[in-house]
Amino acid sequence: MNELRDELIDRKRLADDQKEIGNKHFKSGHIEESIKCYTNAIQLYESNPVFYCNRSMAYLKKGLPLEAHRDCDLALNIDNTCIKALYRRGLSRRQLFRYSLALDDFRRVLTLDADNSDAKRELAATQRLIQSKAIVEIKAIDKPLELQSKTPLTKVAICCDKKSCEFVVQLPESSTIKTQLFANDWARRHSTSLDVDIRAANDI
Repeated sequence: MNELRDELIDRKRLADDQKEIGNKHFKSGHIEESIKCYTNAIQLYESNPVFYCNRSMAYLKKGLPLEAHRDCDLALNIDNTCIKALYRRGLSRRQLFRYSLALDDFRRVLTLDADNSDAKRELAATQRLIQSKAIVEIKAIDKPLELQSKTPLTKVAICCDKKSCEFVVQLPESSTIKTQLFANDWARRHSTSLDVDIRAANDI
């Protein structure tokens, strides 16, 4: 029993050491190295939400919001009041065009910490972003699994009233859920109840 306890203590200490090394790499701009260190920390001791939270920060810095989102979820599974995980998940959700869910996270942060200036700023920024974009709803098309694309769709080209407009798509959780298309300036000057004709889908 004592041996198991001592081993756990050693693993926690080694994991903390990896986290500290990762923090130094992150501050020095060595993001890939910091991710490796945080991953080592998680492998040594997977019950500390800070390790996932720190790796999510590095993923965001590297421009990988989906990976950051997953790490924030893992951190929140351990501690659902982890403010940094909620805040960074909000950032990742906004980058994934999941604006309403991002608002939920920023509001949750402010419920736990009413004076959190970062959450206040990002909440306001996300609200402005939503207000600046027209929304058109379409239904996703169901296809047999063997016909579905293996690459996630992130941009779709749409023809509106014989004018070519590019819309950025908010990915649905499944093919049966409505997805939102955020229009450009041209579409905002017209009705948001446009009849849209999907001509092509292009990955970015």
